[in-house]
Amino acid sequence: MPTPRNAGLLGIDWAVENGTYRIRIQSFVEPNGIMKFAPPSAMPGVDVNEGDYILAVNGVPLDTEEDPYAAFQGLAEQTVELTVNDKPTMEGARNVLVETLDAGDETRLRHLAWIESNRHDELNGSHRRACWLHLRAEHRCGRAE
Repeated sequence: MPTPRNAGLLGIDWAVENGTYRIRIQSFVEPNGIMKFAPPSAMPGVDVNEGDYILAVNGVPLDTEEDPYAAFQGLAEQTVELTVNDKPTMEGARNVLVETLDAGDETRLRHLAWIESNRHDELNGSHRRACWLHLRAEHRCGRAE
């Protein structure tokens, strides 16, 4: 799905299920249970779970005939209210506040997820006898990894 300019992003993957949008949260947790990095919807205190349905943004129901990012147009790096539920209905839904990402922050989140996934796969596939090293160009972001 192409992202509209200046859309608020959540760092999640979207799927249409049961006539509404369902989310898959991308987060990585250390073996000791400490979260390394996560999208806004998985931050501590935000009551959104993997597999929940996003039913509305700022009180406006999502339309599966439109790209989900249309509801987030002009909302990059802003706090939005999501109506979510573990069922595809408004009955029993809850409202949560999340701060959206801009395109650069979501790209970085997805890049870190890719690095962590490769590292995890390599370490588990080698029975921890090998290491996986990712080298990025030497600039401010690369040195932080």
